[in-house]
Parts: sequence; structure tokens; C-alpha cells
Amino acid sequence: MRNGLFYVRDGNIGRSEYEDAPVSEFLDRKPASYSITNNLIDHVTVEAGTRGVVMSGGNNVLRNSTIYVDGHTAIYLYGPGSVIENNTIIIYGRGDATPADAAIKLRDGKDAIVRNNRIVYRGGWFEKAPAAINLHDSPNVVIEGNTVENFKALVRTVGDSNTIDQNNVLK
Repeated sequence: MRNGLFYVRDGNIGRSEYEDAPVSEFLDRKPASYSITNNLIDHVTVEAGTRGVVMSGGNNVLRNSTIYVDGHTAIYLYGPGSVIENNTIIIYGRGDATPADAAIKLRDGKDAIVRNNRIVYRGGWFEKAPAAINLHDSPNVVIEGNTVENFKALVRTVGDSNTIDQNNVLK
């Protein structure tokens, strides 16, 4: 952490102007590497102005929690093998917004699981927000059993990303 910003390798990942850029656009064109951190956030309530949860590292878990944010992104996880499950995520969408905003953003999230969450957009600049989940260079992400309200799409992908999605409800 430096100057309030998260840095990986080239100093650009983690800065808002680079959030939506795939790794292939960086100078060395190599994926970022992460330590296995095994962080666990379980049964918490988070109320935040912009982002509620930001974690970096491998195999992090966020579950059984409620996250309210005034902004447009509630959760931003960097690194592989993360699990986001059984949460309620409420986005109020105040302030400036971009099409790249999403309730959940995963960067370099290979083999992540997003399961059994309730994700709700409640206003702001858009009648419906663009996407509930935004994946950046995140292959093999399992997205299942989520209920998503007031979003135009379940997932938006950037770079080397793909999903296995099943039993999700988009209202």
C-alpha cells in the first residue's frame, strides 16, 4: 500500500484509471502474482461511502455478510481462488459512475466462486446498473445461485475472463 493505493508490479493496477484495463495492456504483459493469504471475513456488516471490502491475495473468503455502499462498487478482490458467498450487497450508486462499475469486481480472480449472494442496485445515476459482477483477467469463475436486482447484466468480462454460471436470477 502506498499513497492510499494498492500496487501490483508496475504501480498501475489498483489505481482507478487502470481498473478496467486488462493485463495485456501493461508493459510487461505478465499476469500479477499474489501470495496465498487465506483471509476470512465472515458475519460482518459493512457500511461504506465507496468500497466496502477490498482484499488482495489468494484464497480469500467473504461470506455471510451484509455490505452497503453509497458508491458503485461494494467488493473489489485481487487474486485467485476467492470465494464470495451468502452475502447481501446493497449499492446506492451515488456519485460519478462508469459502465465499468459493478457491485463485485474481481481482478486476476482465476477459479473464484461467487455463490448464493443477493445483489441489489437501489438508484443513483442509472435506472439499472450496467453489470453486477465485473471480471478482469479472471478465468474459470463459478457464478451460481445469485439473485441480482436492477442490473442490466449479471457479468461483464475484460481480458482473459470466462464464467461457469448456473441458477442465477436477474430481476
